[in-house]
Amino acid sequence: MRFTVIPVDSLVVVDGVPAFGVDISGIDPTIHAVQWDGARGEIEYLPDPDTGDRRPNFCIVDETPYLIYVERHAAKIAEQAALAAQPQE
Repeated sequence: MRFTVIPVDSLVVVDGVPAFGVDISGIDPTIHAVQWDGARGEIEYLPDPDTGDRRPNFCIVDETPYLIYVERHAAKIAEQAALAAQPQE
């Protein structure tokens, strides 16, 4: 499984399937994106608001802390599918 979390857009993409409006609460507010390629990943940080400096990307080898956002992605996709399946008047 591959995934990307972009907090500023409330966007989570899992295996190429995007979901906007995902609850991103709980993620470090300095994170611009978390990317996981199935075996390892990387955290990209936002620039410092005072200096504009950006911390170097941080390599991760455990996706566990970010799987909550994958679960929330699945819930959002299911919610959107249920809404789409409702009869329109």
